[in-house]
Amino acid sequence: MHHSQIRSAVRSSVEAGAGDVGIVRVHLQGLIDTPMLDGRLGELIERIEQHTSDAVLCDLRAAAGYGPGTPARAREWLMRAHRAGVRRVALVASSSVLRTAALMLARNLDLDLRCFLGEAEALRWLNTQN
Repeated sequence: MHHSQIRSAVRSSVEAGAGDVGIVRVHLQGLIDTPMLDGRLGELIERIEQHTSDAVLCDLRAAAGYGPGTPARAREWLMRAHRAGVRRVALVASSSVLRTAALMLARNLDLDLRCFLGEAEALRWLNTQN
């Protein structure tokens, strides 16, 4: 299937992590653009605050790319997530471009963001950091 045929969507859930805090899972697919993120940023921050989550697993393997203004919005979300208590973000992405962009966005945020190729490795890292 061509990347342009993948419907854009954001899904999130909370699962138990090691210890007494949860891990917020965010799955993005299709073209990531600012309207898509604007509609979900507040909801994701509320999930983090409600579930006392200090860790986020963000799965971008189904992302087809990102549009103009998206990096700034993603950095804003990382700052808001940090203020809400997030200390660690595991990014799962097969695209080296997305991984590099994410690492650049997280600079100077006092947030531990690491990139992984697979979900199991990312979860292992998040669960051993508690």
